[in-house]
Amino acid sequence: PRRPAQGAILPPYERSRPGGSDPERGPGRSRRTVLAVGGTALLLALATFGVLQLTGGDDAKTTPQDKASQVPEDKPADKGTKAAPKSTIVPADVTVSVLNGTTVGGLAAQLGDKLEGEGFQLGNVTNNTDQQRAESVVLFAPGAEAEAKDVGRRLKIDQREAVDPDSQARAGDASVVVIAGADLNK
Repeated sequence: PRRPAQGAILPPYERSRPGGSDPERGPGRSRRTVLAVGGTALLLALATFGVLQLTGGDDAKTTPQDKASQVPEDKPADKGTKAAPKSTIVPADVTVSVLNGTTVGGLAAQLGDKLEGEGFQLGNVTNNTDQQRAESVVLFAPGAEAEAKDVGRRLKIDQREAVDPDSQARAGDASVVVIAGADLNK
């Protein structure tokens, strides 16, 4: 075979092999570009995640005044590691009426006794017009939603609604009205 003359210039190995680097970029340049772009994308993703964690990531815009006026939600305690959240409601300042929405005699009185034992002021204890109620509900007068939530939590009644005129008439001046349903007679 023919040997190149001494001093002849051979093409560099990188340029002569398939997939070698681009002669204008220099060796290893494309790998660095890919790593730089990938690293930048990773940093942006981490920065976005961090910002969302710090700000809460809400879609709704809330101002500091909005946050101050919101009623805190009760959250269940972690399996014995944290104490249950304390209510800011003073039971002695809340009047609760209890209406029996079932045909079970004395059900409203039992709930009334429990609420009095919790420190609430007991309003009217009587029968509801509808005595076929399956689920119990805690009704609240305007401005007494937090109080109704506290009463519901203590009685383990999740359903809460604004009070209707008929129930308010039976409840008198109570700001919270409990209508006992068949679900409490277990």
